[in-house]
Amino acid sequence: RMGVRFGPSDMRLELEVSVPEGEMIEDPSSIRVLASVVDLLDGEPELLEPRSILDFMMAIHRLLSPESVAVLPDSRAGNAELVELLGFGDRDLLGYWLSFDRSSARVSAQTRTISSQAVERLVGNVEAGLGRVVPADWEYSITGGVGITRDWVGEVQSTQVRSFPIAFVIVWVLVAVFLGSSMLGLASMVPSLIPVVVTLGAMGWLVLSLDVSRAMIAAVILGIGVDDSVHILSAYQRFLEQGQDPVAAIVSACSDVGAAVVSTSLALAVGFLSLMASAWQSISSFGFFVSLAILGALVSTLVVLPALVSVFQGGNYRAPES
Repeated sequence: RMGVRFGPSDMRLELEVSVPEGEMIEDPSSIRVLASVVDLLDGEPELLEPRSILDFMMAIHRLLSPESVAVLPDSRAGNAELVELLGFGDRDLLGYWLSFDRSSARVSAQTRTISSQAVERLVGNVEAGLGRVVPADWEYSITGGVGITRDWVGEVQSTQVRSFPIAFVIVWVLVAVFLGSSMLGLASMVPSLIPVVVTLGAMGWLVLSLDVSRAMIAAVILGIGVDDSVHILSAYQRFLEQGQDPVAAIVSACSDVGAAVVSTSLALAVGFLSLMASAWQSISSFGFFVSLAILGALVSTLVVLPALVSVFQGGNYRAPES
């Protein structure tokens, strides 16, 4: 499992549950719902022992009634008395776990070491479970480090998905203007798209989610991979101007700048591969997949690009009349 990983000291799952208007947390029915929420979180393997106001109420109840069974009073007044006693001892502690008007309560659980991929799965499991144990007229929200991480990872993913088509069009237009041909500009994009598709497809096959860093792989490869195509197509146009036919020109271009293209791609791949030494697994996996994609873009540039040029321009070539 790869992705951003967080240790137990990094974040918690904070859950705020609110009772309907006219009810209070001290109501026995509300206590039972809150206990069900705690049990739900306690059943998640990624979470350590969850805590709530119920733990402190139970501790005081046992001090007052050592002989009683391990259950809270079955009345609002009895539970309200326990809450008031808790407030006398530490008002700040009471304010952390319970709202001032007694309409909402906090449930908190520490996470084990967990990846960003597991965070998304954990939040999904908790939300599904809350839908079963929390009445429809109650409200709840997931906050804390877990909730924040789920939100910002999702935002980065959606932003990258939206921005990739825009980046593709911008790069294509710039390359087409530089080469003076929209078809050559489009052909230059193909060697970059192939490793993007293959890399993302392999990640899906391996059940690796798009974490913060892996979501940026497509845009990075698009910008890096097109450089090799521009070098070869620039040389190709130069050989065309010297009178060579398209097939001979693309062969000459690959021979002329091929060594430089291979050298720069290998240097970039090794540079990104060095990121695998990072202790942050998100950075490590990013470097690994980008390195593979750069090598894939190199192979596509040397194999697919000449074939595209030969097929689409060689077939329309007419030798100049002597």
